[in-house]
Amino acid sequence: MNSSSVWKKVRPHVLVILFFLVLAFVYFAPKFEGLELRRGDVEKYVSMSQEVREYYEQEGVGSSWTGSMFSGMPTYNITTQGGPRNLLDYVEWPVKVLGGSDCGVVFFSLVSSYILMLLLGASIPVAILGAVAYSFSSYSIIILQAGHITKAWAMAYVPLIFAGFALVLKRKYWIGGLVFTLALALQLKNNHPQITYYLTLFCFIVYIGYVVRQVKEKAWKPLGLSFGALVGGIAIAFLCNMGTLYANFEMSKESIRGKSELTHQVDGKTDKSSGLDKDYAFAWSYGKGETFTLLIPDFYGGASGGVLDKDSHLAKELQRQGYQVPDPLQTYTYWGDQPFTSGPVYFGAIVCMLFVFALFIIRHPLKWWLVGGTVFFVFLSWGRNFDTFNTFLFHYLPFYNKFRTVSMALVIPQFVFAFMAVWGLVELFRRKQERQQMLKALYYAVGITGGLCLFFALFTPMSFQSVLDGQYGMPAWYMNALAADRADLLRSDAFRSLVFILLGGGCLYLYIKADKPSRYLPYLLVGLVLVDLWAVDRRYLGKANYVKPALVRQQFTPSPADRAILQDKDVSYRVLALGDPFNDSGPSYFHKNIGGYSAAKLRRYQDLIEMKLAPEIELLKQGLSRAGTIEDAEAVFRATPALNMLNLRYLILDPNHAPLKNPYAFGNAWFVPEVRMVENADEEMEALLSIDPHQVALVDKRFGEMVSPSECQYDSLATVELISYKPDRLEYRYHSSVPGVILFSEVYYPHGWKALIDGEKAEHFRANWILRGMEVPAGDHTISFYFHPDMYLAGRWTTTICSGLLILALIGTLVYYARKGKGTGAC
Repeated sequence: MNSSSVWKKVRPHVLVILFFLVLAFVYFAPKFEGLELRRGDVEKYVSMSQEVREYYEQEGVGSSWTGSMFSGMPTYNITTQGGPRNLLDYVEWPVKVLGGSDCGVVFFSLVSSYILMLLLGASIPVAILGAVAYSFSSYSIIILQAGHITKAWAMAYVPLIFAGFALVLKRKYWIGGLVFTLALALQLKNNHPQITYYLTLFCFIVYIGYVVRQVKEKAWKPLGLSFGALVGGIAIAFLCNMGTLYANFEMSKESIRGKSELTHQVDGKTDKSSGLDKDYAFAWSYGKGETFTLLIPDFYGGASGGVLDKDSHLAKELQRQGYQVPDPLQTYTYWGDQPFTSGPVYFGAIVCMLFVFALFIIRHPLKWWLVGGTVFFVFLSWGRNFDTFNTFLFHYLPFYNKFRTVSMALVIPQFVFAFMAVWGLVELFRRKQERQQMLKALYYAVGITGGLCLFFALFTPMSFQSVLDGQYGMPAWYMNALAADRADLLRSDAFRSLVFILLGGGCLYLYIKADKPSRYLPYLLVGLVLVDLWAVDRRYLGKANYVKPALVRQQFTPSPADRAILQDKDVSYRVLALGDPFNDSGPSYFHKNIGGYSAAKLRRYQDLIEMKLAPEIELLKQGLSRAGTIEDAEAVFRATPALNMLNLRYLILDPNHAPLKNPYAFGNAWFVPEVRMVENADEEMEALLSIDPHQVALVDKRFGEMVSPSECQYDSLATVELISYKPDRLEYRYHSSVPGVILFSEVYYPHGWKALIDGEKAEHFRANWILRGMEVPAGDHTISFYFHPDMYLAGRWTTTICSGLLILALIGTLVYYARKGKGTGAC
C-alpha cells in the first residue's frame, strides 16, 4: 500500500481529530484569554499538597507523608513527587499538556469515543455523534467545573477500554488485549478507582452475556482465549500501577473506607460495616424522579444556587414585598434531596430518543445485557432512595462500600446511551430497506420520549418542594414564588427537549423515507446533538465561571492571621481554624493543620474527631464566646486535652485578626510518668475521655512486647525536643536519668514509619489512640523517625518496569502492522 493511498484512507480521521481539537479549544476559549476557572477541589488539592510539593522543589526528593493534613497522613491519594515513575506518563503527556487539563481531557474523550464507534461499524458522522454524545454529556463538563480532574480522565478512558474489551470478544485477541490493557493501565494511573470499579462491574455483566452465548454454541476455545486475554490484561494493567494500587489497598484498611475498631459509635449505634459509613456513602443519592433529568435537564431545578431572570416569579414577588432584586438573582432552584449539586446529569434529548429507537431495531442479544447493566447502574445511583437493594449491595458486594457519591454510577448509563444511540443508527443505515420496521421504531421512540416531555410540559404533578427547603429559613411567600419558578424551569426544558426530539426524529424520518437520502442528514443530526448538549453545558461551565488569575491566587495569599503565625519560626507546631475545620484544607497551604479535607482520612483520626476533637472544639467555641479577657480565652484550652496532645499552638478565630495562642499545648514530645495497658479499642477510647494525656500513656495490649508498664520510670527533669522536621523525617534529642516512655505528638501509622535511636533500629508503638510512643533508655540520645513504605516503593519499581514493557509491546505491535502495510483498524 503506497503512501498516497494510506493518506487518502487516514485523511478523514485526521480531519475529525482536528475538529475535536477545535471543539475543545472553543469550549474552553476563556482559558486562552488569560482567565482561569475557580474550582473548589483544585484549590483543595493545591492546599493539601503544598508541603510535599515545596519539599520536592527544595530537596529534590519526594515524600509519601505530609504533616499538613489531619496532624499527619500518607499522600498516596494526594500527590506523588519523585521516585520511580510510571512510564505511561510519557504516553499521556502530549494530550495532558494540550491546552491545559480541561481541553486535553475533553479532546481525548472525544477521540477515545470516536475510536469505539468506528469499531462498532459507524460511519464517520455517526461516530462523531457518539463521541459528542458521551463527551459533552453534562456530567462530563460539570465535573471539570468542580475540579474533579482525575475522575474526568478516568471517564475519558471508558470508551477505549470498552473498545479493547469488544475487540477481544470479536476474537481479535492480541490487538484487543493490548488496547484493553493499555487503556485500563492509563485509567488506573489516573487514580480514580470508583470509575474503574463501575466499569469493571459493567464489563462483567456484559461478559456474562457473552459467556452464555458461547456456551450455547459450545465455542470453548474462544471463551478460553477471551478470558485469558482479559484476565491477563487486567493483571498487567495492575502491575503497571502496582505502587499506587498497593498503597490504596493498604491505606483503605486504615482509612475511613475501612472498619472502625470501635464497636459503639458516638451516636450509640453498632458499626458492622467494613467500609464507609452507609449514610456518608449514600449522601449523594440521585432521586428516582430526578432520573428524568437524563431527558429534561432542569427537571429538578438544575444546580444548587441557580440563577433566575428578572421576569421570574421570585423577582416579581421580591419587588412586591419591597426588596431590591439582586443581580444576579441566585437562589435555591434545585429541589432534589441531594445535599447540593453543581448541575443535573443530562444525556441529551436526541440521544435519549436514539437510545429508545435502538431498543426496537437492534436484534443482537447483547442488547439486553447492555440494557440490564444500565438499569442496574441507575438503581445504584438511587442509593438510599432504593434502600433495600443498595443496602444489600453495600454489605455484600465486594469493595462497594469503599466508595461514596453513588450518583456517580450514572457514568455507565451515560456511556451506554451514547453507545446504543450509535449502534441503532448503524443498524438503521445497514437495514434501511426495512423501511416500515424502521418507521415504526422511530414512531415509538419519538412517541415515548417526546410524549414524556409533552406530558411534563403540560402537567406538573409535583410539589416542587425539597426536604431541604426548611433549612433555608425563608418566608412562605418566598418559597411559594420559588416553587412556581421551579415549575417554570421544568416546563421550559420539557418543551425544549420536545423540540430537539422532533428535530432529531425529523432527520431520521427524512432519511428513512428518501430513496436517496442526503449524505448531509447525519451531519445535521450531529449538529443538533452538539447544540443541545453544548447549550446545557454552558449553564454550568460557561464564561461566567472564569475569573482573573489574581482571584485564584488570592486563595493562597496569607491572611493577617496566617502572617502572624508564620512569624513563629519554631520547628513544628499545629494550627486549627474554627469554622468547618475537618472539611477545610485551606490552612494546610501554610501550616501543619489539625483539620483538613480528604475522602480518605485515617479511620482512627476520624474516630478521634467524632469522640474527642469535635466536642472539644464545641467547648472552645462556647468558652471563647464567654471569655472577657485574653487570659480567660487562654484558660479555655485547659479543657481540650486531645487538642493539646496534638500540639495545637494557634487557633484561628477570624483570618483577618490575630490568632489565639494556646499556652497548654503539650509540645512535640514529652515523657509520661504512667503507662496503662488497655484490652481493646473501646476501653482505650473510654479511658481517653477521662485521662490527662500529658501524664498517662494508654497502650493497647497488642503492643505489650514494646513497653513494660511495671518497669516504666519517670525523671521529672527529663527533656525531649524536636530538632529537625521534614515531612517524612523527624529527629529528636532527649535527656533522661532513667529509662522512660516518650509520647510524640505525631500520628501513628503502622505501614512505613521506622524509628532509630542513635542510628540503631528501635520499636515504637501506638499510644493514646493516635500518637506514637517509645520506650527509651536512660542518657543523652537522638531519636529519628523516617517514613519508608517498603512495599509501596517496591511497587513503584514494579510499575516502572511493567509500564516500560507495555510500551515496548505497543511499539512492537505498531511496527509489525506498519511493516505489513496495515493499520491497527484492519485487525
